[in-house]
Amino acid sequence: MINLHNARALSVAFATILTVLTGCTNHQTTTHESHPSEIAYPASIKHVENGMYSASQPSQSDLRALKALGVKTVISLRNPAEIDWDEAALVSELGMQFINLPVAGAAGVNEENARELARLIGQHDDEPLLVHCGSGNRVGALMATAANKVDQQDAETSIAIGKKWGMTTLEPKVRWLIESE
Repeated sequence: MINLHNARALSVAFATILTVLTGCTNHQTTTHESHPSEIAYPASIKHVENGMYSASQPSQSDLRALKALGVKTVISLRNPAEIDWDEAALVSELGMQFINLPVAGAAGVNEENARELARLIGQHDDEPLLVHCGSGNRVGALMATAANKVDQQDAETSIAIGKKWGMTTLEPKVRWLIESE
């Protein structure tokens, strides 16, 4: 079961120290309003909450920056054929764990995949992690579905969680999933 509100103050402090010590902000970065600190993240990365990140397809330099921020696990919702380089090999080379949960577009946004993503996140709940797809939309859609189906959140809270994680055009599908019993 996933708890999206676990406190991870130690992870944030560790990430802050690593950011300062490694100078990993030498490329285009942005500070996301969803996180009040002054930590700068690569532009494609969204810091959702303490130690948990969402993204579109991260670049190789993004993965290096996330490693410097303390990320231990990368969960990709992309089919390996969707990208033209070996992300799993680079993640492994950087000393992080790579997990692939291929979600085939909107058709793959379902309760089964949401529950599996929640289980995977729950297995790594004590460490910083990244969940990504091509745009962040599938990530947010599955997180919204998991919030409702796994954590028993109401529909509007679940949708808000999904948007926080990156859900955009899949909102109508998620609303249908949430409302169908």
